[in-house]
Amino acid sequence: MAGVVHPDPEPSDSAAGRGSGHGHGHGHGPDGRHHHPPGAAGGRGLLVAIVLNGGLAVGQIIAGLAFGSVAVLADAGHQAVDAVGLGLGALSVRLARRPATPGRTWGWGRADALGAQFSAVVLLASMAWVVIEAIRRLGAPEPVTGLGVLVVGVIGVAVNGGSLLALGQIGEHLAMRAARLHLLADLAGSVVLVGVGAAVRATGWDRLDPIASLALSLSLLYSTVQLLRHTARVLLDATPRHLDVDEIARVVRADAGVRDLHHVHVWTVAPGVTALSAHVDVDGEQSVHAAQDDLERVETVLRTRFGIGHTTLQLECHPCAAPAHDHPVA
Repeated sequence: MAGVVHPDPEPSDSAAGRGSGHGHGHGHGPDGRHHHPPGAAGGRGLLVAIVLNGGLAVGQIIAGLAFGSVAVLADAGHQAVDAVGLGLGALSVRLARRPATPGRTWGWGRADALGAQFSAVVLLASMAWVVIEAIRRLGAPEPVTGLGVLVVGVIGVAVNGGSLLALGQIGEHLAMRAARLHLLADLAGSVVLVGVGAAVRATGWDRLDPIASLALSLSLLYSTVQLLRHTARVLLDATPRHLDVDEIARVVRADAGVRDLHHVHVWTVAPGVTALSAHVDVDGEQSVHAAQDDLERVETVLRTRFGIGHTTLQLECHPCAAPAHDHPVA
């Protein structure tokens, strides 16, 4: 028996489907996704955050040029990337709501990872420019208006804090997590600007400004690289970090009572949706109905123990003859 496909049943639907003995109910909605994009309130919060950050970025560019502050320009670049990231997050959420079609059987779930990756790449580019400019100014410092930098920092604290409050709950969307990460970093950056402005005003030491801009950029480097690695894993169908294929196979063999689980592939389809495909080796001396019961036990273990709701399982009753093209499970 091959090619038995079971989308992700909700526990309540599964129980209802088996109430009469051997019914097989699967109630996951038309596109098989379990994630819940932000609703109308979340959409309004996104719009508010986009407007606030876009406006602040424009204001900071003007102020940075006027006050001669590369630190303000650095923060302006981050704010602009935040606005782009929030816009991409809003777009990915909208795309994720679209149902699957015959041409896109998984829907638009990967738009989220693509948006987050683009946002991270743009942020890295802006950081590179800021680092180069800061190093240049360390060698040839330019006059900085400390009071102006301080005022811009205070405004940035208010805007970034307000944006975080407006954003609210972000769920598991990578593009939204990227935007929130940038907002948190920019909130810290705005606090640094307040300190730099006050220090430059008090001491007149203009090199504090490029030093702060370097610190702001380097503080974002690790989290940005981690985000790029995460999105790359999603786009390359890598096994989610919190799951171990060998452990899945061992638990299924022990708890579901099947002889073997092999050719296991696990990947992230969309925010909150993990999929698995595998070959399931069952006792050959049994009816099709009994084999179906084995399959349902495997699905239950995968759903309850590992949170894997979308499964494609191929039943086998003798050693698999398919070539080994995957990671051999223990």
